Amino acid sequence: MKSDWGDNTCYNQTGQATNILYEDITLYNPFWWSIWIGPQQQHQPDSELHMKCGLTWPIEPHCPVPGCVQMENITLRNVNILSPVISPAVIMGNATLPIKNVVIEDLTVVESKTKIWLGKWPFHDKRYPWHGRIKCENANGSYRNCRPEPSCLTPQEGIRTNMTF
Repeated sequence: MKSDWGDNTCYNQTGQATNILYEDITLYNPFWWSIWIGPQQQHQPDSELHMKCGLTWPIEPHCPVPGCVQMENITLRNVNILSPVISPAVIMGNATLPIKNVVIEDLTVVESKTKIWLGKWPFHDKRYPWHGRIKCENANGSYRNCRPEPSCLTPQEGIRTNMTF
C-alpha cells in the first residue's frame, strides 16, 4: 500500500486510504519488501529520481514520506512470510500526518533454514539501523502475536508476545 507524491509536494491535493483489510495471506520467497505501507517507491526509466523514494531504498539514502495522503484503519491479519530475501515489513508514515490505527494480528516471518542468507539483508546487516526488525515509524495502532514486533505500534492488552528479535 503506497501513497504518491514522493517529492513531498502535494500540489494542493490530498487523498486518503482507509478501512483496508489484508487477511489470510502467505508469501513464499518474496524478493523485495513483503509488506510495504508508506510512500510510493518508483523510478521511471530515463528520468531523474531527485528526492523521490526509489525502488532501491535503503541503498538510496532518502525516502521522503509525503504529508498528502491520510492512511487510516489498516488491518493485516493472519499473514505468513516464508523465506523472505529481505525485510519482513516497512511501515512509514509522515511525521505531521502519521498513519492511524494500524492493526497487525498474527504476523509470522519464517527465515529459510537451508539458505541462511535469505531474510538477512538489509535487516540483519549492521549498516542498517533496524537490525532484524520491522521498519516502523510515524504510525500508531496495535499488534498481537507478531514475530518480529513492530516497534511503533502498541501490544494489544492481555496478550503476551515476547517475540522481539
